[in-house]
Order: sequence, then structure tokens, then C-alpha cells
Amino acid sequence: MTAQEETPSLLLIYENETLGQIILEYMQRLGFKAQLADPNLSTEIKKSVIDREFDLCLMHLQGRTEQVIDVIHALRELRDIPLFVSTSDMKEVEKTAVLEIYKAGADDVITQPISMEIIAMKISAMLRRCNQQVLPQKLFDIGSLTFDSELQTLSQDGVLVHHLSGKESELLAILMNNCNQLVERGYILRKIWGMDNYFNGRSLSVYINHLRHMLEIEPSVKILSIHGKGYKICIDDEVIHISFREDI
Repeated sequence: MTAQEETPSLLLIYENETLGQIILEYMQRLGFKAQLADPNLSTEIKKSVIDREFDLCLMHLQGRTEQVIDVIHALRELRDIPLFVSTSDMKEVEKTAVLEIYKAGADDVITQPISMEIIAMKISAMLRRCNQQVLPQKLFDIGSLTFDSELQTLSQDGVLVHHLSGKESELLAILMNNCNQLVERGYILRKIWGMDNYFNGRSLSVYINHLRHMLEIEPSVKILSIHGKGYKICIDDEVIHISFREDI
């Protein structure tokens, strides 16, 4: 099934449960798959966001801008999901607050009163644009090495040299998608393990060492540790590149 054929899935974050239930039922009648959550993102909701179970998030602002911004930051750390924020009454929301919401990462701020039909049209338009984007990268060339994140394999000149575990593959894909750029340790921990804590941090260090060992056969590739910040995969030779292939 293609992205266009799938039923769009919405995450609805509403502090007012009654209002949230009304929006939930309305969106379901329009054909969306929708789930209602409170502003305090639970472990299950976080995992669902990471696992890409939602195509878009609609959040309702009810006078507490700081809380909304905190939730936006939490979502953005997990995944770059399209995010709409609606307000009850523009008169109660200062212009500076709206600007802060946009700066935090909201794609649109919808001010009330506005019909649900218009909100649904905005959501549909955003999802159509998202579906037209390039497919996620799955195959990476690193000099003589080829990393297939879908098959979880690392090959050299067409010969399999390593079969990666699920977490090893996820970690290498994150680093390669940000080649020569710092990836924050907390972001990696939340995205792969779902929580940033001491024990998961120890596991991350072990997996980084696994990847370093696997990549030793390609001397131009290094995984650097930036103390107190995170990791960076560096490629010395300019000829070595990362490319997206359609023949996978």
C-alpha cells in the first residue's frame, strides 16, 4: 500500500477531554485514524510517534503557552511530524506567544473561531505535501562499504561483511543521515530507546563501539565522541559520499 492509499493517522493532544472527544469523533467521521492524548506525552504516545504511527499532530492551546511549547519541543526531539496548534480565542493569546509557538516548531497556528471543515482541509493539504516528499533514505554508500538500513547489512564490494542488529542499524542510519554533523546524545536515546537515562546511555556507548569495530575496514570513516554532547560520523575523503538509490 502506498502512502497515498493509507488512511491518514492523527495525534490529537487536548487538555480539555470533552472538546478533544468531539474533535476525535469528527475526524474519525471524516475518515482519519485518530488518537486522543493529554498534553503530558506518555511513554506509549512517545513510542507511537517514534514508530511513525501518526502522520500529523493537532494540539489545542488553552491559555498555557509554556506547556504547549514544552510539548512541541518534546515532539520535535522525537520526530519531525507536521504539527498544528489551535487556540480557543485569539484575544486571549498574545502575538508574542503565537510567535514563540511558531519558533518552537509549529507548522501552523489555527485561531478560533474556525470551522472544523477548514481545519480538516488544512490537515489534508499538509498531508498531501508530505506524501510528495522523497522517500526515507535506506541505502548508503560509504566508500567501499554499502549500508542497507532496511536489510540491516553492511557490505564491501558486494560481499556481506556484517549483519547489524535492529538498534545498530537504527543508530548507523541516524548518524549517516546527519553525516559530518553532531547528533545529540539525548536525541539518539529518545529516538531509539525511548528514554534518556544512565542505563540507556551505557547501552548507547556499547553500540557506538560495535559500529566503530564494523567500520574499521574503511579507514576514512570515523565515529567521533563529542564530550557532553553526542556523536558525529566523519568521512575524510571527499570522494566518499552518501547517496539515495531507488533500486532497493
